[in-house]
Amino acid sequence: MSVVQYAVRQDGIFVAKVDVSTDEERARAEAMHYLMVYGQDGPCELWRRSEHRRWRPLGIRAGTRSSEVPA
Repeated sequence: MSVVQYAVRQDGIFVAKVDVSTDEERARAEAMHYLMVYGQDGPCELWRRSEHRRWRPLGIRAGTRSSEVPA
C-alpha cells in the first residue's frame, strides 16, 4: 500500500501536511482546506508526494499579498 502526502508550502516552508494511506480523495480535500486557510495569510501552493518520491508542486495556489492586488 502506498502512502500519499499533501502539503501546503508558504514562503518556502511546509506549513501543513496531510498523510493518507487509504482515502486519497479525502486527504486532498483536507489539504485544499488548509490551502485556503493559509492562503488568507499570503501566497501558498499545494504539493504532493508519493511514497519514496520527491515533493512535487501541483500548480494549485491560493492567496495574494496586498501589494499584488490590483487597485
